[in-house]
Amino acid sequence: MKASNTLLLVRLLTTYMRRRVLSHGLLRDSFFRLGIAAAAILTLAALTLFAFLFLSPVVGNAGTLEFLVRIASISTVNWTILAFLFVRVLFGRSSDMMAFTWQLPLTNRQRSAALTTFEALIILGIIGLVFVPASIAVVILTGFTGLIFILEGIAFPAVCAFTVLLIINNLVMRILNALKLSRIATLVSLVVCATLLGTFAAITQTLANVMSVDFLERRPGYHFTDSFVTLGRTYGDFAAVIAFFVIAISTGIIAWLTIPDSYTTGRKFFGISFRHTWTSTELGWYVLAWIRRADTWLAIVGTYAVAAVLLVQAPNNLVYSVGILTAQALYHFSATRSLRRLPGTAGSAGRTLLLLLGSQVIGVVVVSLPIVVVAILTGTTLMQILLTLGSCISGVILLNLLGILFPQDRDNPFSAIVSYLVCLLIVATLVVVFGVIDLPATVSAVLIGVFHAAGLYYSLLGIQTATRKARYA
Repeated sequence: MKASNTLLLVRLLTTYMRRRVLSHGLLRDSFFRLGIAAAAILTLAALTLFAFLFLSPVVGNAGTLEFLVRIASISTVNWTILAFLFVRVLFGRSSDMMAFTWQLPLTNRQRSAALTTFEALIILGIIGLVFVPASIAVVILTGFTGLIFILEGIAFPAVCAFTVLLIINNLVMRILNALKLSRIATLVSLVVCATLLGTFAAITQTLANVMSVDFLERRPGYHFTDSFVTLGRTYGDFAAVIAFFVIAISTGIIAWLTIPDSYTTGRKFFGISFRHTWTSTELGWYVLAWIRRADTWLAIVGTYAVAAVLLVQAPNNLVYSVGILTAQALYHFSATRSLRRLPGTAGSAGRTLLLLLGSQVIGVVVVSLPIVVVAILTGTTLMQILLTLGSCISGVILLNLLGILFPQDRDNPFSAIVSYLVCLLIVATLVVVFGVIDLPATVSAVLIGVFHAAGLYYSLLGIQTATRKARYA
């Protein structure tokens, strides 16, 4: 496999992302970009300040800092698996985006390698976003010592965990392709990754307890997530760095060599039909458009899988698993574009928005009913259930707005990632603002209501703009 062709495709996809995502819609406006950048910097500064205030009383002792980094290594592996699963779901439907590459003299392996390069950058970027505030605070408080701990406890485990996950994914894809099961290879690889995530999540608390006991009793212990920290304390930091490069390069080469020879993507829809009068209504069409997407079924399976883990580990948090379903709201506007082109379906923007939101709320409520029933039986309060479902509806409104403002053209993963980042930035900014100001509950409720009203209003404007563009295109 020629690396030059792969790098050329990476450059081509970078240009595609810049022209089709970063120079499209609101992101084309320099003031909007400036506002997003300012909000990101302020949020990062606030989170770093919170981390600094929280860590300053405890990181003065080197032993305590080492213990915190060892515990953080567990979260690092968890976040790496979660980010890998998230990115694989997004890139699993990139076939439409990659259609233009079929005209180029490239092999399927080179296409997969180019996408893998972007996956690696995005996954490591997600890990960086999660741990950057605390890492900056630790480095400010402890200097070079803290930097070494951050590398050994967070950066090194994240890179090695990613390369191992990539090897597992490649082997699963190769085996299924050899068995002529390429149509389900992507789905099976996602199931394997989700199983790894659930398994590791199940042992997380036990692993943290063992680390805590070892720390309190001042005895050495081996825990695979903090291997580089242990190696650095036992044989020196230079030995830990050498070990990291040996492992990372070795697993990276294996991952590169095991990239599948065939470029496969999963199916996008399932032929599900219901013989009922409601399916002949416009709302029924929107509900069917939601339920027939393969991504929706992945979200449903993920919801019940997470619910099963929470039922064992933390029954009181069982209902939180429903939040996974809201992620599909980002695609619903683009997925129902063809429905709005049918004769006799032209309506106001308000009608379209009601159809979009109503169909998703119906789907989320129906899918979440078994989880809600089990949550009630396990002692979850009705108020907690209502607050969680209300948060899910809020997520649907916000992600619908982003799906309208940032249309998911050809299901390309870059648009989705930008939209999710904007969503995360909005939520983080609101959390920081409400956390700093500490407003009364009544005022907070009013502001949240205003925020939702603004989201609905701008959704209406976005629908009107999209309809006008489609009419005069």
